[in-house]
Amino acid sequence: ACSPMSIICRGCYVSISPGELSIAFGGAELHTSCFRCHHCNAVLSAEDTICDLEGRPCHLKCWEPVHSQCHQCTERLEGGVRFQALRFHPNCLQCHMCGERSPDSFCMRYGLVFHPQCTGLTIPYKGAGVPMTIIKQSDHPILICLDPRIAIYPNFFTEAECTHMIELARDRLRPSRVGHGEENESGHQSEGRTSSVAILPKSHTPVLTAIEQKGARLMGTEHGTIGQLQVGHYSAGQEFQYHYDSQTKEQALATTNGYQRTHTTLVYLNTLQCREGCQSTSNGNTCFPLKGVSIPPTVGTAVVFENIDKGGTLMEGSLHAGERVCCGEKWVLNIWAYNGTLLNGMVPMPRSAKACQ
Repeated sequence: ACSPMSIICRGCYVSISPGELSIAFGGAELHTSCFRCHHCNAVLSAEDTICDLEGRPCHLKCWEPVHSQCHQCTERLEGGVRFQALRFHPNCLQCHMCGERSPDSFCMRYGLVFHPQCTGLTIPYKGAGVPMTIIKQSDHPILICLDPRIAIYPNFFTEAECTHMIELARDRLRPSRVGHGEENESGHQSEGRTSSVAILPKSHTPVLTAIEQKGARLMGTEHGTIGQLQVGHYSAGQEFQYHYDSQTKEQALATTNGYQRTHTTLVYLNTLQCREGCQSTSNGNTCFPLKGVSIPPTVGTAVVFENIDKGGTLMEGSLHAGERVCCGEKWVLNIWAYNGTLLNGMVPMPRSAKACQ
């Protein structure tokens, strides 16, 4: 275990030993072996020419070819206009939220351009107002933060894959449960989770197998660590209030033989749109209150985030909610990776836990 004064490497989340060489960059400490180019992943050295890409180190030789294109539309450009270290076509430099152009008042968040006033939507969390930024649909992946790592991948699943998942789930829906081991029909119903869910057998169809493998690659894990897929359905008025997808090491030892969910891939299977005249600022969005981010459902978009660190400690910033659906219905797919290989995607439960059900 680390002492209270230990410094944790931002790259590998392992403590940096006293006297061990480390590098300070972007407000964090890293092992020298973890100080890598954000683009090519090569270890950086003192001989390299390095630029700071929004707090992430990058070879200048890797950065320059990327930045001969517009940051917004990715089309090649000559000249253009600059904002911070990035280049844009004049018509592409606009607020991600409202679409207006007034570069003197822009700020940068998550690699996107905003007006400061467009990042200040306030939603309730534990009785207090929390400033939130709504992330609109983009054609490019968006890295929200690194601790925990939260990223958005648009168009990750095709509409055909999303439709297939909905049709597989439709006749299997039952009231959602909360509690550890919910995949094994345990847990209990809660007023905080009012949706329905369908649990799909591992590799039930060829399309399902391909989707599981696709999710595993996105989370950097093996197919064998992927649990049974869950498709959630939310009707108007339904929600899943603030929660964590994983559990502490102690809870896992008591309820699931030590198995924890390391990563979540959340895929929106349809797009929600508010009816004309609706005044709501959120319609089934996924909200990370401690990171100030709210993500609207868009068909095929995947939201990927870490639940625990490499030592098995629950990551506080992974707290999230499926906000209330105000218009239409919401379909969402959960793909969970675990810290061990599963048999048929089932999480093993201790005998004592089974006896209590």
